[in-house]
Amino acid sequence: MWWFPVTLAVGLLAFALAVRFTTSEAVEARVAGALISSVFLLTGWHYVKQTYGIGRVSLALADVSITRREANTLRYGLYPLWIFNAAQLLTATRFFDGYEIGFRLLPPASLELLRIAAVGAAIPIVVVFAQLASRRRVPGVLLASYVASVLWFAFPVNAFATTIALPALHALQYLAIGHRAEIGLAQTKGQRITTHWWLNIFVGVTAGALLASRWLPGLIDRQLDPTAPLLAAACFFVFLNLHHYLLDATIWKSGGSLVRAVVARPGMTEAPGVTQGPLTVP
Repeated sequence: MWWFPVTLAVGLLAFALAVRFTTSEAVEARVAGALISSVFLLTGWHYVKQTYGIGRVSLALADVSITRREANTLRYGLYPLWIFNAAQLLTATRFFDGYEIGFRLLPPASLELLRIAAVGAAIPIVVVFAQLASRRRVPGVLLASYVASVLWFAFPVNAFATTIALPALHALQYLAIGHRAEIGLAQTKGQRITTHWWLNIFVGVTAGALLASRWLPGLIDRQLDPTAPLLAAACFFVFLNLHHYLLDATIWKSGGSLVRAVVARPGMTEAPGVTQGPLTVP
């Protein structure tokens, strides 16, 4: 899938240059706001899919089997919550870091109907958790992932939730199993992971993130037009997030090497509950 980030980067660059040199600042600001809005709308969809994927992996780790009905409830039950959350950007506009985001495509009254649907959709999920608890202990990672999702979708979109709360909850999902996945992959390749190795990774990721999200976009915008809206920053924001969504879709692919490494145990050749049987991680 290397072609996707390359195509996305080239497309956004060409688009930004065309907008910058052929339109007014007002149009440029609206375009940047629309790009940012699209990311916010897709964030919930991405989060829902990852919540289900991590939940299924946690069930496999705990050797807990579920029925197809329970799997479908966990898989699709959060979508009404996401739709309600997304509708807050489709019924009104607001300002985020100087950009106007939102589209005003739905009547404000529709929010209440979507809220009722979201609450109603959460009830079957609670029932599934109760059924799991009656059979054996519910895996903590599964419970934490769904509780975090409900907490996120229950509150209106705002700068704090988007830039601080959601990334923190999102990162906790990875921390719960990320280290195990890296250890598992290294063991299958005969490699040894050390503290020094982890430190290099964290420092490299931090430096790269600061470069790509702060310094470079600002430099480009200042060089093109210091007085115009930060279109390069908006394009970088869109690229990083959409690329992140693609990476997650690849990482959590059923039967993928990372999923196998997470759930595999010493001496096993297949991942229990993931690569075998009718129910798999999407």
